[in-house]
Amino acid sequence: MALSNLISRERFTRIFHELDSRTLNRRFEAFERATSEMGWKPSNVEEIAAFFGHVYHETDGLKTLTEYFLEGDNSRTKYQTADWCKISPHKDRLYYGRGWLQLSYPDNYYHAGNALGVDLWTNPDLVATDEVLACKTAIWFWKANEMGRLAAKGCFGETTRILNVWECIGNPGENLQGLRIARYQHVRQCFDLPPAEEDNVWGYK
Repeated sequence: MALSNLISRERFTRIFHELDSRTLNRRFEAFERATSEMGWKPSNVEEIAAFFGHVYHETDGLKTLTEYFLEGDNSRTKYQTADWCKISPHKDRLYYGRGWLQLSYPDNYYHAGNALGVDLWTNPDLVATDEVLACKTAIWFWKANEMGRLAAKGCFGETTRILNVWECIGNPGENLQGLRIARYQHVRQCFDLPPAEEDNVWGYK
């Protein structure tokens, strides 16, 4: 099914209903351009609903393209490395969450940039300041981690494990995962889909 048949401006507005009209237009136009330039074709409505469910949660309904932090919070620096990281951080850059899926860590910025033809390792702020790149990096992450294959089968919880396993290990992450699921169910309503089954939405058993 063509993406344009799944995501009209009207449906996009239903999903992100809390946005002001100016921001909504910018986000929708960025989505249209990003999907066109990347040739992204979701397998079915289940996949696109899961994608937007995660986008809604990660960006507070597309209100922000930068991770929220409390005043005085030093967690902006916690994404500089991890056990799985092979790319060292630039000494003057921070790799906290940005974009539609809150791209994090130097490895993801480096590889997303290579795939998109932009040096995001040196210029990570572009993921928050360039509307189209903010969306493109989300599509890149989605495709690079083969999340569409799981999402198309309705396995929302499994896609959450890929995106943010911390939410899937019980308290305190369980509360955040519950909010993510509620937002996903909202998106499903906007696509006229029935509520997702309980066994498929949680990222742990």
